Amino acid sequence: MSFAPPLPGAYAVVWLDPVASLQGLDDPVVREQCQSMKCGRYIACLTEPVNTIATTLHHCTCHIDFVVQGLPTDDPSKFYHRSLSVPILPNTSHPTDRRPMHAFPPLPWNDCYHAAPYHITARCETGISRNHPQSSLSLDEAAVLSAFMINDNGYVLRQERARDAGKETSYPPPPDLSEDLLEEIEYADKRLPMTEPWWYAVLGKDKHADVDPPEDATPPYGTSTAHANPPSARAQQSSVASEEEPAGGDIADLFAAIPSCEGTRELLPFVRYTYDLSSLDSPPDPSGFFEELAQLDRYV
Repeated sequence: MSFAPPLPGAYAVVWLDPVASLQGLDDPVVREQCQSMKCGRYIACLTEPVNTIATTLHHCTCHIDFVVQGLPTDDPSKFYHRSLSVPILPNTSHPTDRRPMHAFPPLPWNDCYHAAPYHITARCETGISRNHPQSSLSLDEAAVLSAFMINDNGYVLRQERARDAGKETSYPPPPDLSEDLLEEIEYADKRLPMTEPWWYAVLGKDKHADVDPPEDATPPYGTSTAHANPPSARAQQSSVASEEEPAGGDIADLFAAIPSCEGTRELLPFVRYTYDLSSLDSPPDPSGFFEELAQLDRYV
């Protein structure tokens, strides 16, 4: 059995692919500009797909949460406060003592966080792979991380709307958490601690048969062959594919009939990734990725 990556909750080295991001424009000048871009590599969690059905196609849209080492600085002009972050074990330090994320195996770096400014929705390539993540969140933990980002970005959005309407704003943010987030935390805390990757439960007795060394590179664009409350087995089933499973045809027709933000996927950045975390000594500052996005926007 082989995986159809990206696996929900997996930590990976990610980088922007400018050419694939703007390929839909079919503009030779833009393509040349994209080819000249130099993009860095960053650590991120491939938290979950926007639509699990899309993981059976050549490309899918995913929520991606970058890892930052150390608390980001406050930015009152954007209503960002360092409390809008989540520590990743073994790090437990947080201004309001928020529950940390439980990665298994633990990330090989200390003082790591996820933070509201470093969340994106991007396109990723899917396809047959036998490579396993070196660290990941369980599906329940991935749901908690998503709920934290919804909670924190919701606060920022409310303040921006209040400011634009000339109404009173609130800063720094209150420590209160949304009911949905608290429910996700409660559900995850009731589950047994993860002692092996969640996809082993899907692989069963063959779980060790597919373990290969991490991939060295991602194939060129176009050449490759979830979430519920609480997260359900559907997310697992959609992330593990048989090599005989079709990647198009009836599945593509079914997906095309389902409304979702996948319909705007050509407007989203395209991100490459590898599960091999050893290529980086420490998590680079993810603000560099967003500077690259800003540069890409100037080409449009």
